[in-house]
Amino acid sequence: MKFDWLESKVASKLFLWSVVVCLICFVSFFSFAVPSVRNFLNSSPANNALGILFGTLLVLTIPCALIVSFGMALFCAFADRSSVGLKVLWFLLFLVTWPLGSIIYFFTVYRTSHKKTIATAEWKRS
Repeated sequence: MKFDWLESKVASKLFLWSVVVCLICFVSFFSFAVPSVRNFLNSSPANNALGILFGTLLVLTIPCALIVSFGMALFCAFADRSSVGLKVLWFLLFLVTWPLGSIIYFFTVYRTSHKKTIATAEWKRS
């Protein structure tokens, strides 16, 4: 099948690291929204350094979110063995909660399917 690359080790690691970068950015963004953290950052001399760090993380998050979103959408459409109704629900979740829906799909569906594929391939080798 032409979408076998979605379950390769390289693609799996790319998706995993993209999800990690997105989650780090989301956690740091929400921590900046807490008033006590914001007051500390405003009074801290490290404000500029943290701003540069967060800006860099934000720049990295945009392509990572796109990689995860398109990868999980392709996997859902072409490689997932779920019913059509379930796939439609996932796509609605992708659209409404972008990119969090893709991250949830990565942990709930993609990783379990990928682990089963690896286990099956190792079993066939032995």
